[in-house]
Amino acid sequence: MSPIRDPKGGAPQQELTIRRATPADAQSVSEIANLAYARYLPLLGRKPQPMTSDHLAMIVDHQVWLLVEGGRALTALALVDEPGCMLIYSVAVRPEVQRCGLGRRLLA
Repeated sequence: MSPIRDPKGGAPQQELTIRRATPADAQSVSEIANLAYARYLPLLGRKPQPMTSDHLAMIVDHQVWLLVEGGRALTALALVDEPGCMLIYSVAVRPEVQRCGLGRRLLA
């Protein structure tokens, strides 16, 4: 996978990889969700559901995928198998790399 460019037009960063989250990633997944969804707190008056999820249980019971750069998770995608379909539960991107196409890249 090709490196991303800094959103401000800087040099490419390290190589990106996509991997399935493990239980050891639960804290990172929680952190990404909290950072990504924090802007909705004033609009909703409460935490959005991805901020209150049990991320360890999501990793164990469903599919959670990470887009990682240099060992640091930047994006988390949570998928839930439903009868006859796959539910996209959450796509969360760290605010400092939002609008770089990482969420779209992980979904693809």
